[in-house]
Amino acid sequence: MRLSLADDRAAQLLTRLDETLDLPAAQARLETASAIIGYGSDISEPWAQAAVVATLACARKMFRGGVYLAPAPDARWALTSPAPPSLRRTLQALGAQPRVAPPAAVRLHVGCDAPPDAPFVAWTEGWTAAVGRGPTPDAAPGNEISGALAAGLLVSEAFRRHVAGDLLAGRRTLRVSAWGPEAPADAHLRNLPSDLWLLGLGNLGQATLLVLGLLPYPDPGAVRLLLQDGDVVGPENLHVQLLTEPGWIGRHKARKTAAWAETRGFGTVLCERRFDEATRPGRGDPRLLLAGVDNLDARRLTPTAGYDLVIDAGLGATGPEAFDLRLHAFPGRRSALEAWPDIRVDPVSLTPALEKAVRDGLIDACGAITIAGKSVGVPCTALAAAAIQVGQACRAIATRRCADLVDISLRALDAGVWREMPGDLRGLAFTPSVAA
Repeated sequence: MRLSLADDRAAQLLTRLDETLDLPAAQARLETASAIIGYGSDISEPWAQAAVVATLACARKMFRGGVYLAPAPDARWALTSPAPPSLRRTLQALGAQPRVAPPAAVRLHVGCDAPPDAPFVAWTEGWTAAVGRGPTPDAAPGNEISGALAAGLLVSEAFRRHVAGDLLAGRRTLRVSAWGPEAPADAHLRNLPSDLWLLGLGNLGQATLLVLGLLPYPDPGAVRLLLQDGDVVGPENLHVQLLTEPGWIGRHKARKTAAWAETRGFGTVLCERRFDEATRPGRGDPRLLLAGVDNLDARRLTPTAGYDLVIDAGLGATGPEAFDLRLHAFPGRRSALEAWPDIRVDPVSLTPALEKAVRDGLIDACGAITIAGKSVGVPCTALAAAAIQVGQACRAIATRRCADLVDISLRALDAGVWREMPGDLRGLAFTPSVAA
């Protein structure tokens, strides 16, 4: 489905990253970009299959020329979510192209045995996800969460290099932890959240659902998700939100994501009201809130709404910030106003690409101003943020403590900012959990 220039958020992002591009040229570049996914002999491991599935889901949105599978032996399905017994059959059912990849397709590889010419290889080191030239022989196996995080890093590096023209991408090893700098050596998932309130079912919320769907729940029916979002799916969401398909357009996000979750066996409760001052968890409602909204007023209300633990994820909204993410957890060191202070909003100005589109008659002036005021985002950043968000939820269950601030750029070599919450969560039954 080809989007109009007004709805194509990814094309708008490219013109913000490269001011020499106009909107039609950016759209043409996106539509011809393709990727081929390969994997190594460790593909029977759940973390590797989670990474491949998440890579496919993300790359399908960002490489519109198609995502293909490299020749490789098949493997039995190792994840607990429902699927055909064959990994390759599952990947084809999820949208991988069965044809031979075009020669210009960028190679993405998960795990060991990477071909010498593979420019982008993802692997895990316990709770840490890595992307670079390839893992060391003694790299520790990860889990489904670090596998999903590795997928976000992998697609980010490939997209920035081959589509956005970032020549530094893929030239160094990048590592990001889903737990934090002091992660335990054992990455086995022993207890998983079983009662969650998800606020916002757009870019971040859908990525969070995808990660939850990869986790090793022995009985997904024991999991209850309260899904809250008042928005309707629009065409501008199609290439940005991981689960959205063309048939979702015009439908309520809460209902379509609930249907997706129910096919995975999860129980769902829907709320299509906006989050406001009256929103409170009632008796029996989930006490752990995973928030992924860009509404500042709603975000400021969540820490004092009566939840035992709030983990909020946010993404950069401008071109230069599109690969940046930030998490806040409450209770923490800062209040909501300290976390999200009032800031001065500069007047909206048109980019060179939008000015040209107006001159060429492709968009009228009012439409261009509307586009200029919209945030841009990429699914790979949402996937990475969701993996860290779910990782912190699992960490809180295991240790009664998590990070209250995480500030990371997928473009940076350093570990970013990780700050621990000052106290622990003992005495707060913030969420039931199930043994993995």
